[in-house]
Amino acid sequence: MHRSFRTVRRFGPRQRSLAVLFKNISSRSARAGMHTHTHRTTMEKEYTQRFGAAADSVTLPPHMRKRAIQPVTGKSSLLAPSIPDASAPENMPESETTAAPAFTSVTTKAAADAASATPDSSFATYNQDILKQIGVKCANKLPPASAIQAMFLYEMQRQTEAEKLFHAQMFELAKAEDHTHVQDRRIKELEARLALLERKMAARDVDERIATSNVRLNAHQEKLNACSGRLGWAEQKLATVDQRLDELKKRQDDATLVAAAAALSPAITVSNAHSEDVATMKEEINVLFDDRDGILNMVKEVKENVARLDLNIKQLIVQQLSSTSSSPASTHRIPIKNPNGDLVELSVPKGSSFSLKENRGPVQSFQPGKQWGT
Repeated sequence: MHRSFRTVRRFGPRQRSLAVLFKNISSRSARAGMHTHTHRTTMEKEYTQRFGAAADSVTLPPHMRKRAIQPVTGKSSLLAPSIPDASAPENMPESETTAAPAFTSVTTKAAADAASATPDSSFATYNQDILKQIGVKCANKLPPASAIQAMFLYEMQRQTEAEKLFHAQMFELAKAEDHTHVQDRRIKELEARLALLERKMAARDVDERIATSNVRLNAHQEKLNACSGRLGWAEQKLATVDQRLDELKKRQDDATLVAAAAALSPAITVSNAHSEDVATMKEEINVLFDDRDGILNMVKEVKENVARLDLNIKQLIVQQLSSTSSSPASTHRIPIKNPNGDLVELSVPKGSSFSLKENRGPVQSFQPGKQWGT
């Protein structure tokens, strides 16, 4: 048992709990054996009190008496496969006799004297003669010695097998714990690799989003640069027009002052000449104002044409992206007159016009003298 406890100390708390459970089972088995022995002793006392001294004269049936008094020289027929040869108590030497509880029987005086001579303890030692006398007197009441020996051998074999089973369970539990530790380590490694992979995937997703955003920002920046250039050109034109208007206003003011001065002069010829000059200047000023209004109208029309061309370009880009054929679309030239009366050739792709889904309307055909797409 010391060996088994050393084995238990090498294992974990689970094996210790199993060892405690095995110890409790063994103690319960021992208590059950003691209870059986106490019950048997109580039955013997009740039998003695009931029958008294006449118990020695009670005869057993012939078949039971023959089985009880015959000497045991070989194996028992019931226990032959599992136990070795068992000899009778009278054939056993004194050194091999096992200690047994004293059977207090009032039927035999020698047994009573032997029992009274033993010390007050749970175990007593008897010599060979006393054991023979007890065996002769109790031959009709006790089972044969081979049965008792078989019981002891069975208990020893059961204890040995239980110990083997206990050690086997300990080793199996140790292997299971080692396997569990290995699996835990592998699971932790897999979790670490999975976390690293998730971080890499998140970083890659962020990089892809950043690259896409950069491409979009570059495209928007190019469009903004183009629009800024056109806006600068328009502002420059407007500044030139404003400068000319200021010059015209200044000239008009000067002409008004000159006309007022000429009107106050007494010379009629000079006043007539000045009046003719003023009329000419007024006509020139009116022409300049008309030119200014025409320039402003031209600027407005240019802005509208630029906005319309941007919309047409966007529609053509969408149409080009959505078309399945990769070959470029054929074009044809159409002569068009602009509002100034100049003849311009416009290259138009052959086919029907394309419009966005939300602005889908009727197809407009080309009419000479009108701008296409208006």
